[in-house]
Amino acid sequence: CIKALGGQILRLYKQFASTPRLLKTTDSTGATQIAYWKNSDLTSDDVILETSNELDDSVSKNKNLIISLLEKGLFADENGKVSADNKVKILHMFGITNFDGYEDLRELHKSKAIQENNNIEDLEDPIDIDDHDIHYYEHTRFLICDDSKELSEENREKMLNHIKLHKQKIKENLLQNE
Repeated sequence: CIKALGGQILRLYKQFASTPRLLKTTDSTGATQIAYWKNSDLTSDDVILETSNELDDSVSKNKNLIISLLEKGLFADENGKVSADNKVKILHMFGITNFDGYEDLRELHKSKAIQENNNIEDLEDPIDIDDHDIHYYEHTRFLICDDSKELSEENREKMLNHIKLHKQKIKENLLQNE
């Protein structure tokens, strides 16, 4: 039914979209891409319609798959440990959310790191109560993604130095825990 509907929509576009149309997409990092197209640009090979019945995937089947992937180490980092973020995601997959404010605290740290990304001019040195792993991840992610393309060289260096300080704090914490 959905496949047939998709086919009908494509035929209508092929028949009536003679003026250029704007297609705007956003990927998982938030980067936006824009493309113009019209009916002569469409061929039968351009669009593949795939459907699956979500009812086929039972909750217990999904949970068993998650457990299997967890046992195989798919969620583990290079040291074989499951990161705190992945633990939270796995618990969410099982329907367990907001356990004693742990996730709220992580979200506060993430929010603070993102705020620092947006206000580099006012950037201060990391403090001891920062979750340095979260800050390191969010700052590095910021520098890698398209949002940082507009940064001045001075602000880029300032953020790189800030990341180094978080990395230092991570190493210090590891040495203290040994």
